[in-house]
Amino acid sequence: GDLEGALALECHVQSQRRSSLRQHVVIGESLPFRIARHYALLGERDAAERWLAFARKRRNFLQPHSGDVVEAMLRAREGRFGDAVAIYERIWTQLENGTTADSMKAHRLIHALCLAGLRRDDKKVEQLVAGALPFGYEVVAVVAQWPELRAFLHERAPGEPLPDA
Repeated sequence: GDLEGALALECHVQSQRRSSLRQHVVIGESLPFRIARHYALLGERDAAERWLAFARKRRNFLQPHSGDVVEAMLRAREGRFGDAVAIYERIWTQLENGTTADSMKAHRLIHALCLAGLRRDDKKVEQLVAGALPFGYEVVAVVAQWPELRAFLHERAPGEPLPDA
């Protein structure tokens, strides 16, 4: 829910050169991607792109698609729906196998927004939206700072509660 608070905490941990948290392999590898993702969710494209480039310079053995997820979000926010769809189609199986159910709901909705933006496959758009119901905390976090996605969801899932703008 509190993207800015989470971002501040993760940036602080990243800045601590000797932090035992940062030295833990899972956190050390995922933290730069998580920071990039937070900036992408906040709509701060330049910061997200910088963190994404930094994160990709490091090897990511744990979830090799972490950068792709952030990139898909960035491209969707830029209106580059074809690029986002291509990324999602390439990594979809990895997402399904390695992502929480609630996070997967958010990815389904971003993918649906992109397909709708391309005016492609309305049946698949409806299936993706239906597969994301009911909305959980991850969807709420993604929609909080993304007006276009919120408007899309108000249209496609009018009965689902969403955070106020």
